Amino acid sequence: MLQKGEDDFKRYHALRNSNKKLSERLIETPDLHKMIEDYNGDNRTLDLIRVELAKELKLLYPDFAKKLNKLAPKMDDKDRLICYMLKLNFSNADIAKLLFIQPQTVSQYKSTIVKERFKQEGTTLEDLLYSI
Repeated sequence: MLQKGEDDFKRYHALRNSNKKLSERLIETPDLHKMIEDYNGDNRTLDLIRVELAKELKLLYPDFAKKLNKLAPKMDDKDRLICYMLKLNFSNADIAKLLFIQPQTVSQYKSTIVKERFKQEGTTLEDLLYSI
């Protein structure tokens, strides 16, 4: 049993490291980087981000979106997008940059998602998402 836990832990950290590279790649993608610089409040950039995240999630965690929707069906698009990014190991700073908000606002959103969408307290959103 102990070996299985260690193997899961190693696999989890390997995925986190590869997913970190995804966030860097996504942020530095020339088209996306230009869209971020030219952002004027339209949803085109956010749609591109959502599509890229959905592709990666489907490859790495095929059932994640379905399980997330089942656990928290009243989640809005912004909340879902934050959960996707966290599952893919994006930092608060990366999420803030991609959503055009402050890192502190990301922290507030994460707390709200845990309390209002998952109806839990005393845990982090990352821990909840790890279990999905």
